[in-house]
Amino acid sequence: MTDTENTTVICDSCGTPWPPDTMRTCDCCGGGCCEDCMRRCDRCDDVLCPDCIEACERCGGECCDNCQRICERCLTHLCADCVEVCDRCGDIYCPDCVEWDDIEGHCVCENCWNTEPDYRDPYEGVPHAEHAYTHGLEIEIDGHHDAEPLRDSRLIAGWKPDRSLCEGGMEYQTQPLPWDAETMDELETLIAGIEPGGCGECAGGHIHIRRTERQTPARWYHALTGIDHAQTLALNMRHDTDDDRWCALRHDAYHGKCTAVNDDHPETIELRTFGAWNSYSAHQLKPALTWVHAMWRFFQHHPLHSLKETDIRRMAYVQARQAIGLPHAIQHLVDAANGRENH
Repeated sequence: MTDTENTTVICDSCGTPWPPDTMRTCDCCGGGCCEDCMRRCDRCDDVLCPDCIEACERCGGECCDNCQRICERCLTHLCADCVEVCDRCGDIYCPDCVEWDDIEGHCVCENCWNTEPDYRDPYEGVPHAEHAYTHGLEIEIDGHHDAEPLRDSRLIAGWKPDRSLCEGGMEYQTQPLPWDAETMDELETLIAGIEPGGCGECAGGHIHIRRTERQTPARWYHALTGIDHAQTLALNMRHDTDDDRWCALRHDAYHGKCTAVNDDHPETIELRTFGAWNSYSAHQLKPALTWVHAMWRFFQHHPLHSLKETDIRRMAYVQARQAIGLPHAIQHLVDAANGRENH
C-alpha cells in the first residue's frame, strides 16, 4: 500500500512505511515486504515474505515451498539437506524413518525394508498331502547382526524389522518346512551361525505348526502343562520361567502376543513359548521340534473329544523325555553351569 503524501510503501508484513526503492516483492505470493522482514530460501535464494517461508524441522534452515520436502511417513517438514531418499522406491523420508541396509549398502524405508514372506508349501502337487505335517519358525534376532546368511538361505521366506527388539533387530520367517533330516540339519546349521546381540531379553523363537481340525489350542495348552520345569528349559521354552511376558500359559487365553498358544492364524497354530534361536540354543532346536512333531502326530491320530487332559499331559511328558535324550540332557547341564539356561 502506498502513502501518496510521503511517497512511502507500507510493508505487508510489519505495517511499517518504507521508501519504495527499499521494498522487495515476495517471489511466492507477490506481496511487498521490507528488507527487515524479507527472507531468502537457503537453497534457491528466492525472496520470501515471513508468511511464505518454511522452516526445516530438523536443522531450522529456511526454504521456499518449492524447495521444502515432507517425510512420507511422519510428515516432518524438511529442507533438501536433511532428507533421506529410499534407494529402492525413491520416496523421501526424514532420517528417523529410514534404515540402513548393511548388506546392500542402501538407505531403505520401512515399506521396502519389510520383505513379505513368499511361502511355498513343500508338499504342493503331492496327492493327499493337505494334512501333511509342516512347521515354521519366527527367528527373532536382537540388535545388529550378520543378516546375509539368513537372507540367502532357501529356508527363509521373508523378514521385517521388529520394534520390540533392540536397535537393528529383525524377525525372519522360514518357509513351511517338511519333517526330514536334511531340512532339520540345514536349519540347525543356520541357527548355529546366529550370534545373539542386543540386550538378550527381547527376542523369541515362535514355532508355527500346520492347523487341522484335530489341532486345537486347548490340546496344545494341555501338552505344555504336561512337561516339567527342567524339560521346558531343555526345550528352550519360557512359559514356566520368570521370562514369560510374551508367552503366559493360561487356559482359554489363546489370542494376542502375550500367550503361549496363539490361535489367531488361519493356517497355523503358533507356539510362542520358545526362546530365541541362536548359537546358544541351537543344540535345543532338534529336541524342541521333535517334541512338537511327536505331539502333532499324536493329536492327528485321535479325533476330537477322544483324549482326556491327563492323556495329553502324560504323552507330552514322555515325548519330551524322549526328545531331550541323554546327550541333550548333558549339554543342558553344561549350559546351566555356564549361566546360559535362559538363552
